[in-house]
Amino acid sequence: MNRSEQRDVVALLCDDMGVVREVLADERNRFENVLAGLPFTAFVHPTSLTKAQNFLMEIQEKGIVLDWELCVATGDAVTILRFTGIRHEKQTVIVGAEDINSAMELYEEILSMHGDQITLLRAEVKRRKEMADELHLMNLQGYEEVTRLNNELVTMQRDLVKKTRELETLNQQKNLFLGIAAHDLRNPIGNILNLSQLLQDELQGRLNEDSTLYFQLIDSSCGFLLKLISDLLDFSQIESGKLTLELETVDLKALISQQAAYARTSVKAKGVELSFSVLGEGPFVIQGDRGRLTQVVDNLVSNAAKFSSAESRVEISLARKEKDLLFTVQDHGPGISPEDQAKLFQPFAKASARPTAGERSTGLGLSIVKRIVEAHGGEIRLESVVGQGTTLRVRLSAE
Repeated sequence: MNRSEQRDVVALLCDDMGVVREVLADERNRFENVLAGLPFTAFVHPTSLTKAQNFLMEIQEKGIVLDWELCVATGDAVTILRFTGIRHEKQTVIVGAEDINSAMELYEEILSMHGDQITLLRAEVKRRKEMADELHLMNLQGYEEVTRLNNELVTMQRDLVKKTRELETLNQQKNLFLGIAAHDLRNPIGNILNLSQLLQDELQGRLNEDSTLYFQLIDSSCGFLLKLISDLLDFSQIESGKLTLELETVDLKALISQQAAYARTSVKAKGVELSFSVLGEGPFVIQGDRGRLTQVVDNLVSNAAKFSSAESRVEISLARKEKDLLFTVQDHGPGISPEDQAKLFQPFAKASARPTAGERSTGLGLSIVKRIVEAHGGEIRLESVVGQGTTLRVRLSAE
């Protein structure tokens, strides 16, 4: 080193605890009283003591610490120097100067010195620099990859929002079409059914067996289409969020009893026995939509009868449990497989089991029933065992 330049720089060789082993450079004799065995912090002004301790801790943790300002006591004066520390194994070189450039120049001169310890330090600095460069490259690549993925996610999200809006528009158009088509078809089909019944009345006693069968097919087909149209109109309303309830006080016991009486007439020819029992004390009154609740009862009872074989029975029951009314329909038909149970309340879903008398189904009934029950604040549950039958339980609040 050229001491004639009298740079304000110092360099200390310390152990890993920050205890000075040797003064490598001190061009202005700031550390002329430094003795080996004293800690580096002993020569720092009290105002920088905590910062100096943190400086040593950073060296221990990171291996290299650059450009820390510390106040150094030199007699009665206090000087601010910029310190850099580098650690290798159990040795640390601490370099201080008035500016970072002077500190780095001194550090380069130290590295050019001979000796095993300095050579090891030089190798360690090179290794740490390569590690730092590699880490920087990895971070840069990681940042670029994260940026790329983020851009892809933003694009996918934008496309998803667009597709969602398109699907919502298509769904609205579908519901509108279903509503219009069903409404426009109902009157013509109703007219066909009325004309068929009128002709049968006029030709009573003059129809042969084949003609009678044809009229029965017309009546059956028109009846099915009217049921399908009614279900489609309901489904369109539900999907469009237009299902409204006209609330009134409804005696559920009287309503179910009346629907059970109607159902007995229709299932009598099939040989199915239908019973209705009331369990416990009432009252069995709720606030609900009479027409919609009639639709629920009719659908569940007709479904049970549809899958019941001759000489079997359908059992309807009504009970009150605290503030809830429990309405149950049980059949002893073929039952429903677990696979079919999972999708039975979905629109247009049909079970693999077939009606025992060839009756047709729209696949919308239970889906509509579920929505009506939920609109009343209730719930519907299904229990079924293949070969033993099916039970549907409806819970409605009596409040």
